[in-house]
Amino acid sequence: MNQARVLKLTLLVLVSLALAACAPAVREVATPVVIVVAGPTERPLEGLDDAMRAALLRAGFPGSFGPDIIEAVAARRNLSEAQALRTTAELGRIGGGDAALYVHVALLEREVEEGHLAARRLVLARLQLRVTLVDPATGALLWSTRDVVRQAVRSERTDVDLPPLRSDPSALALRDQAVRSLASDVLARLQDLGP
Repeated sequence: MNQARVLKLTLLVLVSLALAACAPAVREVATPVVIVVAGPTERPLEGLDDAMRAALLRAGFPGSFGPDIIEAVAARRNLSEAQALRTTAELGRIGGGDAALYVHVALLEREVEEGHLAARRLVLARLQLRVTLVDPATGALLWSTRDVVRQAVRSERTDVDLPPLRSDPSALALRDQAVRSLASDVLARLQDLGP
């Protein structure tokens, strides 16, 4: 009885293996690689590339953002207004990207008004982002769009140091709003481009 049972199990395993070998191979779905670059160097905004990556992931982006080293390489490249798209395509090639996304600070301003009472001031921040998809292989511009001009006002004590514009808390809050708004458009465009 034990030998019959072992024989049945052995046959069952062999038949299962044979059937598995005959089954069509599961095709692996390629996940897109998008290299995200932020600029220009003339108007830096702290954490912009990381904020865009996080917003894309929250919007359902199924791919990856390439090797981590690209961020360090990007910090050493010319992302000035005149060279940014060419540099973005180059970073996309270096990182093995299917597309490169340039997140551009089109407008970043801050106005400070001292209040009638010397102890308080009003701080007005304005931000507009533009995103551009670039083909890493050819450097061709694939698609671009702008967010609305966003603004925020805060009142604060004058004895608090005003932070650099690149790390102003109002500008960073506007950054987060803008990338969330743009992420769904970017994701839709990436899906349109396909593999």
